[in-house]
Amino acid sequence: MGSLACVGPFVAGAKDIVAGSGSAFVINEFGVPVGVAVDWQLRRGDANTDFFTDAEVVQKANSDVFSTSVQPGSKFLPGNFWVCVSPAFSTTDPPTTVHYKMFLGNGLPA
Repeated sequence: MGSLACVGPFVAGAKDIVAGSGSAFVINEFGVPVGVAVDWQLRRGDANTDFFTDAEVVQKANSDVFSTSVQPGSKFLPGNFWVCVSPAFSTTDPPTTVHYKMFLGNGLPA
């Protein structure tokens, strides 16, 4: 299992919309990105939480893509948010390098 990588914090007020997303891929022998399943997390901490390790995991997924939102009125608002990712167990030898693209910020209503 690889180490945890996170983006954030995104400081969200009670009326904000939190949008988080990500994709994970490997580059095949032809130079083409191919999706690979990894472990995604949406973490949330109180307004005074400034590091992701102190935040609670409020959503998890194992997929090559991740997309989530927290809408106004949610019990998770207000708060500080992180999108985190770690590679799932690699069965390749040597282990495959996984690339990530992640976003966290304001979103539009779903």
